[in-house]
Amino acid sequence: MFALRHLLLAVASVALLIGGGYGAVTGAQSMDTCGGSVLVAESVDEADANEAENRVAFSALTATRQDLAERAIDGERPAVDAETWPWTESAVVVEYRGEYYRFYAVTTECPVPPSLTMGVGALGILAGVAGFALTGRGFVRER
Repeated sequence: MFALRHLLLAVASVALLIGGGYGAVTGAQSMDTCGGSVLVAESVDEADANEAENRVAFSALTATRQDLAERAIDGERPAVDAETWPWTESAVVVEYRGEYYRFYAVTTECPVPPSLTMGVGALGILAGVAGFALTGRGFVRER
């Protein structure tokens, strides 16, 4: 009976460590993207491209902006700001290799602050370590 309690505490400690580690890593990874703007590319047909008021030639973009545009076309969502992509407040149409793309910046939502996620994850890790300490202490006392 006593050993079963220690086994259950060890299993719960492992779950706390895994969950806490996941929370801490998730919080750390979202520090860069949470609340920031990302560039999105959407294919448009030629008729819509001709009616667009904000048209920019791909060759007129700087090398950095060309790289951002290519990454957005490939499906990535590169982080942008008003300096790296000056059209963050409006959409712009660019012709790239014979196709037209509308680029716009989207601000990612931040429902839970990354610091809170990391804090809760750290508490989970600490609780898991404490559970292992209690389990080890119980095994030592039992012997």
